[in-house]
Amino acid sequence: MKNIDMNKVTNFFNHYHTKKVSNPNLYVASSNDAVNVILPNNLLEFANAAAGHSGFGAGARARGIRRMCSDAKAEIASIFATVDTLADFLLSSECNADEYVETVRIRHLGMKSTKKSKLYVVTDERPADKNFAELNAKYNINKLVQFFGEELLLQARKNLTINEFELRFGLAA
Repeated sequence: MKNIDMNKVTNFFNHYHTKKVSNPNLYVASSNDAVNVILPNNLLEFANAAAGHSGFGAGARARGIRRMCSDAKAEIASIFATVDTLADFLLSSECNADEYVETVRIRHLGMKSTKKSKLYVVTDERPADKNFAELNAKYNINKLVQFFGEELLLQARKNLTINEFELRFGLAA
């Protein structure tokens, strides 16, 4: 079970009650059959995949916690009744947004992910030649040319993927 910082929960609770004055249907789906609580950055570890994501590629990030219910307005009132009920709601989340967002990033960037136990190894299978500006911005290519030679780098650029290029020249972390 995850630990929760009650100071963060209290800040979120207070933020909600301040915000709902001007937006009484905050976090209530328009069909009133779901809640979609958008979490502050310091509580995103509790986000679930059902809430979706914002941004794309490297900028994709988890959003919050989404739950289906019969009366969303009543559900939100129950969730934000006290700091403790809000903490219980956060702790009841599947907390599976990180894995979901990683798949979004991978799909957007055209990358592959291979699962190794609980760690994911992400490989970028895009052609190095078509994405060379990105490699050039990320690494000191001029220094590589000096060390390996222009012809070898040119051939690698033409024939390798970004992942292979990084591995070939010792650039991968």
